[in-house]
Amino acid sequence: MRAFLLLLCVVGSVSAAAQALLHSRQGSASAYVYQISNAQAEKVCRAKIWQADSTFFHTLRDSFPADSSLQRALPQGHYLIARIVKNQLKIDLLSVQPFDVVVLNNSADLNIAVHSTAGLPLADVAVSIDGRRIPFDRRTQTYRLRKSNQRGFLRVEHGGLAVFYDLSRQRNNPWTRRLVNNTPLRYVYRPVEFVLRTPVDALLSLADGKRRYRPRRVGRFLADIGRCVACIFDDYQCRRDREERFSERWRGYMVFNKPKFMPGDTVRLKAFVTNRKGRPLKDSVSVMMYPEWDRPVNLGRIAPYLPGSYDFEFALHDSLKLQLDRKIRVELQKKPRFGYMESVFRYEDYELKSLQFSLRADGDYQYRGKPYRLHLKGTDENELTLPDARTELLLTTVQVLEFKDSVVFVPDTLWRKDLALEPGGETAVEIPDSIFPLCDVRYRLEAVLLSADNERVSKSQNVTFFHTHKELHLDLQKDSLRMEYREEGRQKPALATLTLLDALGQALEERLVQLPHTEAVNAYVSEYKLDMGLLKKTWRPASEQALLQCFASRSHDSLFIACDNPRRIPFRYFLYRHNREIERGYGTDWQLRRPAGERETYFIALQYLWGGQVRSENYSVDFARRQLNVQVEQPALAWPGMETDITVTVTDQRGRPVPNADLTAWAVTQKFQPQAPALPWFEKQTPQRRLINTFNALRDQPQNNRTPLNFAYWRSKTGLDTAEYYRFAYPGRNLYRFEYDAPDSIAQFAPFFVLNGAPQPVHVVYVDQKPAYFGWNTNRQPYSIRISPGYHRVELRCTDRLIHLDSVLISPGKKLILSLSDSIQDQHISTTSMPTSLTQDEKNNLYRYIFPFRYKDNAWDYIEQKGAIQLLQPASGTFGRQLTGPIMPDVVQYRNLRDNHKIDFAHEPMMEYDFAPGLLKMRSVNPEWHYPDKLSGAAREEWGDLVWKKEDLLPKFKSKQWSEYWYINLAPYTITLSGRRGRLQLDGNFTNKYPDKAYVLLFKYENPDFVLIQSAYYKLFHNLGPGNYRAIWLLQDGRYFVKDSIGIEANGINYLRIDSLDILPADDFSKSCKRSIERDYIQRWSLLEVRENYIGPTQFTGPERLFIGSIKDDKGEPLIGAAIKIKGQARGTVTDFDGQYSLLAPEDAVFLISYLGFESMEVRPSAQSDFVLHSADYMLSEVLVSAYKSDLVQQDRVSTGYSVSLSNRKGRDFSSKLAGIQVRGSRSDATEYYIDGVRVSGELLGLSSDQIQNIEVISDSAALAVFGPGAAEVVLITTKAGAKGMAFDAAFMEGAAEASSIRSRFSDYAFWQPRLRTNAEGKATFRVSFPDDITQWRTFVPAMTSRRQSGVGEARTRSFKPVAARLSLPRFLVAGDSAMAVGRALNYASDTIDIEAAFEINGAAAGRSKHRLADAATDSVWLSPANTDSLTVQFSIRKSDGYFDGERRSIPVFPKGIERSEGQFFVLEGDTSIIIQLPEKQGPVQLYARADLLDVLREDLSWLLRYEYDCNEQMASKLKALLADEQIAAWLEQPFRHKQELQKLIHRIEKNRNERGLWGWWNKSATSGWISVHILETLAQARSKGYKVEALPRKAVEEIIWELENRQTGNERKLELLAMLSAFGEKIDYSAYLPFIQKDTLLNVYNHFRLIELQQRHGLPWQRDTLLRYQRETMFGNVFFSDSASLEQPWRGHLPLTLMAARILHSDSTASPDLQRRIRNYLLEQRQSGLWWNTFQRAQWLEFFMETWSKNAKALQAPRLELSGAVQDSATQFPYERVLPPGGRIELRKTGDFPVYFTAYQRYWDNDTRADSTYFKVRSFFDTLPGDTLQAGVPAKLVTEVTVFRDAPYLMLEVPIPASCSYESKRTNYGKESHREYFKHKTAIFCERLGIGTHRFEVELIPRYAGSYQLNPAKVELMYFPVFQANVAGIRVRVR
Repeated sequence: MRAFLLLLCVVGSVSAAAQALLHSRQGSASAYVYQISNAQAEKVCRAKIWQADSTFFHTLRDSFPADSSLQRALPQGHYLIARIVKNQLKIDLLSVQPFDVVVLNNSADLNIAVHSTAGLPLADVAVSIDGRRIPFDRRTQTYRLRKSNQRGFLRVEHGGLAVFYDLSRQRNNPWTRRLVNNTPLRYVYRPVEFVLRTPVDALLSLADGKRRYRPRRVGRFLADIGRCVACIFDDYQCRRDREERFSERWRGYMVFNKPKFMPGDTVRLKAFVTNRKGRPLKDSVSVMMYPEWDRPVNLGRIAPYLPGSYDFEFALHDSLKLQLDRKIRVELQKKPRFGYMESVFRYEDYELKSLQFSLRADGDYQYRGKPYRLHLKGTDENELTLPDARTELLLTTVQVLEFKDSVVFVPDTLWRKDLALEPGGETAVEIPDSIFPLCDVRYRLEAVLLSADNERVSKSQNVTFFHTHKELHLDLQKDSLRMEYREEGRQKPALATLTLLDALGQALEERLVQLPHTEAVNAYVSEYKLDMGLLKKTWRPASEQALLQCFASRSHDSLFIACDNPRRIPFRYFLYRHNREIERGYGTDWQLRRPAGERETYFIALQYLWGGQVRSENYSVDFARRQLNVQVEQPALAWPGMETDITVTVTDQRGRPVPNADLTAWAVTQKFQPQAPALPWFEKQTPQRRLINTFNALRDQPQNNRTPLNFAYWRSKTGLDTAEYYRFAYPGRNLYRFEYDAPDSIAQFAPFFVLNGAPQPVHVVYVDQKPAYFGWNTNRQPYSIRISPGYHRVELRCTDRLIHLDSVLISPGKKLILSLSDSIQDQHISTTSMPTSLTQDEKNNLYRYIFPFRYKDNAWDYIEQKGAIQLLQPASGTFGRQLTGPIMPDVVQYRNLRDNHKIDFAHEPMMEYDFAPGLLKMRSVNPEWHYPDKLSGAAREEWGDLVWKKEDLLPKFKSKQWSEYWYINLAPYTITLSGRRGRLQLDGNFTNKYPDKAYVLLFKYENPDFVLIQSAYYKLFHNLGPGNYRAIWLLQDGRYFVKDSIGIEANGINYLRIDSLDILPADDFSKSCKRSIERDYIQRWSLLEVRENYIGPTQFTGPERLFIGSIKDDKGEPLIGAAIKIKGQARGTVTDFDGQYSLLAPEDAVFLISYLGFESMEVRPSAQSDFVLHSADYMLSEVLVSAYKSDLVQQDRVSTGYSVSLSNRKGRDFSSKLAGIQVRGSRSDATEYYIDGVRVSGELLGLSSDQIQNIEVISDSAALAVFGPGAAEVVLITTKAGAKGMAFDAAFMEGAAEASSIRSRFSDYAFWQPRLRTNAEGKATFRVSFPDDITQWRTFVPAMTSRRQSGVGEARTRSFKPVAARLSLPRFLVAGDSAMAVGRALNYASDTIDIEAAFEINGAAAGRSKHRLADAATDSVWLSPANTDSLTVQFSIRKSDGYFDGERRSIPVFPKGIERSEGQFFVLEGDTSIIIQLPEKQGPVQLYARADLLDVLREDLSWLLRYEYDCNEQMASKLKALLADEQIAAWLEQPFRHKQELQKLIHRIEKNRNERGLWGWWNKSATSGWISVHILETLAQARSKGYKVEALPRKAVEEIIWELENRQTGNERKLELLAMLSAFGEKIDYSAYLPFIQKDTLLNVYNHFRLIELQQRHGLPWQRDTLLRYQRETMFGNVFFSDSASLEQPWRGHLPLTLMAARILHSDSTASPDLQRRIRNYLLEQRQSGLWWNTFQRAQWLEFFMETWSKNAKALQAPRLELSGAVQDSATQFPYERVLPPGGRIELRKTGDFPVYFTAYQRYWDNDTRADSTYFKVRSFFDTLPGDTLQAGVPAKLVTEVTVFRDAPYLMLEVPIPASCSYESKRTNYGKESHREYFKHKTAIFCERLGIGTHRFEVELIPRYAGSYQLNPAKVELMYFPVFQANVAGIRVRVR
């Protein structure tokens, strides 16, 4: 025995002196390159599984380090690259070839192209497939086999080098199969083949589980047969199929005269309908209108005026009760659901926009020092430049890319600029680079275009600004690549290296190029790389489009083909007629014209290389024989009111006229952005080319091929025998032994069993016949076994053997690694063969040592036994039961590191352990389910592992805690004026050398309550008020850095880069913060106390002092929020509410003090510094923007300004200033100059008199009114370059000059001609008179014939006048408004003219002015309507030659005030009578009554039974409906005829179980808890009625029980599981779970209710107070249950909660009957058509009704109303409505068991706009400017807040808008709103329900017209009972 020990210790031990095992390399040091011959390469490529032998490694060419790649170039040839990795030989085959091979597919032939590296085709290549040589085709420059079906081994040899490919094909398609499939033989062959192959495919499908085509087709056929049979017995089964088939039979179109309609408009429609064969429909049809989300309306029945042609019109009057802002579908029907044709229009009180805006920038990049310009242009719908438009530019920061200084402030708003647009052409604007801070920044450029009447449109673009930038720029220019080196966007000369790579990444060429450099693009190159050292740029041709296109066209006898190839890419082309090749070729261009029959179909196939990849383009060219050519002849220019003839000519594709074609012609304004109608396509489907085959050539070269290592062969060649790892992996006949000193001198060992150099799994390690290690443990554990020093018997249980080591010596304080192989030869080491599964004896022994446990997320706990640590954390990738061990039957200690609690216990076998603070739960487990049986798993190779010690776990846990805690923010009392916030970005590398994670603590000097803590991982701090801050970086070990005096500015990013800081040692402050972080929370007061103690006398990093003082105005009032900034620094502060400030600054600091509206000052402060700022009145004019040039002169009556032309201004001579106009220095008494609408200052050099088009002067009060304070005199100069001119032909000018008119006939469509037919010449002519609109008319003419021909013609006409007057008005006014109407005179001609402009209001003159008109002039007049319901305004202009033009428009005037409702409301319970006195003062009395009857049961039943169910929930709901129907039939003593259907439905539901035995949404889908509960409840009801229902599968119950017992299962999920079991009556101990769940304080209201219902159902105590806590009341006094936080989902929300509460209270004998009645009434109140959202809620409602009223069902009586007195009437159908005259008395008597809600009310208009908050509270305000002042052209939001005191159903909120405003957008908040209707004067918002609380609604507006406006009160009311109402007071709104 001692001899054996000596053998183990000495002889078997291998010295580790050569190299330590832990750091040994595990492979060869080098990779070796061997050259092989063509024949050997072919052998390698042909072999499917290739094993290399020594005969391949005969010619060594090179070697390189194994951990790098081959760097040196090799000559052409084949090479094997061999390297050794552990026990495997890794071999790569590398072929270096000067050519490439690609396969080109044209679906017919095998085409193989061989290219040189320059992309040129090679013609002298030997190409063969399995020895068959492929000839070269010179026309296509390819190696080609026609109509090939060949596949096999492809050999390509050129220049003595052969390469090999595996050529595969898409399918086997020999000529015999093509003969059968492409000839009439297929009609015999295919059925026979189908019959013979179907059984074979079915057997194969059963064998491998993959459903094949033929069995699937048989299944679909049988399903169709079953559906057809079902249709015989049940019409419902096939109704939808018949409807769809009916609709598919018809072709045609339906169009309307315009796409949108307003209330009161007349809708005109035209339809043309034929069947699929083109035969027109001759039957009469019903016209049905389907409003969105509303019931259909039958508009009448019409007959065709000609076969197939239907013409109809109808008015959108109020009686249709349509909702605005909805889509309306109109359908022609044979009968309901059988439609011929349909179309959609939009119903909207619309306002069309005419502006179009283009924004063009100088690229996406801007560089410092390089001009960057924007080009802006605004046009109207006629595409004419707007002569009087203006624009607002705004630049905002999007992202800072790189900061260029250590301290940088980047404002959110970089630049603003307002300017007028040039009246002609584009307006250029240069963005100065001086606005950008020292950084590279991406900014958003937003430009807003505003017309003279403030119509608004915007454009935006992202641009990147580079402060300093160097780059390599590669740009593809047609067929050349341009390469440049740029600095700040400017080209510079430079030298660079250009490398060209192919598709495999191999370098084709490398050379130096002088930049800039241009060369032709090589299509074969995949990548261009340009290298200048630090600068590199890669460009891939594939990132750009190849732009190779072929254009083909057909006439009836010819084919035309032309290819556009701007890149000059060589391509191969093939032309086929059907399947026959007509032409093929190769080149860079292809033009073709050839004869072609009209029934012939041609196909084009192109193949080419681009970016090293093969591209294909395929085209089909056929002749559209049935397409009609429709030409519309109408004038391109017209003037408003012009009469003209329009001719439509229809021809076929041969150019022959088409007689008797049905036409519809109409024209609409371009403002609609209309689209041409879609017509049916009658062409036969083009037959596709028959596919012969497609091919793919794979380079079948072994890459990363791994073979077992021949250790004996390679050990000496590669020096493996010097590596310690290979002594371990190949121990041979000896036992390998390696040991080293272990930390803390803990003796341990790790045994390994290896086969062929690979460690094998060791599942159990026995030490002295006791298990010491389990390989199946799921927890994290090291592979190192703790053991006492000395001799031990060790046994290793491997997968198929048990290895015995009689005695192993363990040295004290050492870690021992052992390895042995199956070839070991030693009489004291033996091996026993074992099965791959544990034997029963092994199970009996080992199962006792297994320790099952439950893991909790983020739990850091472990168990310890005799010093051995087992961490109770699962390893990554392990799920399910967690196992560890072995644990001896002795005392075990459990410890949780997070909570620091301990538990001592004794291990008991077969028990699962679950730990909680102070609690140990043990559950028995079934070892057969969860314990190991079959031995499997991966081998452990971590020989460097060490056993765990508890001293090591705590630091790891602390580190994890530290890294988990990311963000803390404590700023509870931070106050920043005006909501101004800034952001701080800290940067620096001074913490990189400290590996610990750091946190940043931010303190603010001015606010002692401000503390912010954030992980240093995040560099950006948000929401910081302006001021000075201190930052502290806290490391994990308590050390920290400090940075003082960090200044923050508001509204931007404050960047600070810190290069170095001194690290401070840990102190009490840092330790306190560290402890707080590690506790997972921060105690605010203790942290603030630490802050006070630490900061105390503040420490600063420089010679600074604290300055204290105040800022006041010249009246002595404190200025709040005045800014004090240190000059030259980013630091500063603002004054507080008392005007006080304190600022830490350098002793010699200079303060910059500023405040809006006051003069800024620069001053050097003293210690106590009080400053006074003086008002700067002149600065106020700086914010006034000249919106547009105002050409205003003397007026007679209405004066808005005066201007005098130069010729009328005596005594003024500007000739001396034209060479250089000097602008005054003082703004109080001098002149302002505007050139082309832009204000100028200083001297205008180079402006001479011959450049001046016009000069006009505005002075005195007129200048003050138009241009603001300080503008004593304004000179408006228009240059000739700014003048707008437009050319017209003489005929148009002559006609327009004679068309003087005051235009008032305005329309959105120009004409509507639905009944046109072409004559024998194919023409139709009609006469039109264009409306008076100045717009562009889009004409559409669809044409169809009975010969299945169709086509659409389009045309455009621009309608305007060269000299025109335009009038812009608000869409409405309210009595008392004062609004500015805008009149514009527009001159599109090139000459300047004299005009006289005039306004008229309701026919009376309102103002007159004279202008010298170059392009545009604007006048205005004030409108102040009173005592009128409409206003007519006219604006006209007149020339001296008698020409005049003008517009007359009328607008409605709404009264000031509010429509109120007064009346009475009653809830009529039981049998009761009331008397109502009808008032006489107001208008008619409206009676309204609503009730819910017993018939609702039948209605809901019918709805559910007719529902087209699919999913499991819907089937269960239908099953509940059938069960309820059966019960009702029993009440009525009627037979129930659906028993069979009910049982089938049960069977179908049961079939849809998933693998867990439960249900999801669909068949076999994942389990959904609430759906499973719903189904189980329903099945239990069916079972109680005697129906056959399967028991809940045992596996489902076991899965539920297992999940209930799982500690990781949340309480919400447990309630769901318990509800499943309870629903089906499964008997378990519910008291074991429900009391524990009740302690959960985080349960939501839905789960509280579910818990109470389960407790009540199973006889457990429950708390009624919890239920009643969520009780709410409606406006009617009814009761429901709700929680604002509950989700409105099908199974949650107020309705399901109320139903659940009703069931609970119904089962409670002590519940109040009155409460139950009020709940029942609420459910009846809510049960309106559409409110029950889904089948689930309807089924729940039915179930509740059946439960609560089943006993008294026969005695229930429907309600009835009897009215007497002023009216004699009765009502049994509800809702009941009636209108009565005022006065008199009504006696009302109600009988029946159901409640009736009755109201009698009168509506009247009240001019008093007082507020009313009786039932609600309403508040309205604008969120833009303070007060009620709006800025014209600036979007604003009108916010209305409604506070609801009791739950209110069916509300309508009316929000009037100011007359000045248009809608900026029309949006609906679908979260609380059901719909919005946008009227011109108000927005109506409808809500199905609003809960208690305040609800916010927003309307987005754009103010357009200056003035003062009455905003009528916003009001809210119940829709059906408007006596419940409230409103806000009316206000005045000013628009400036």
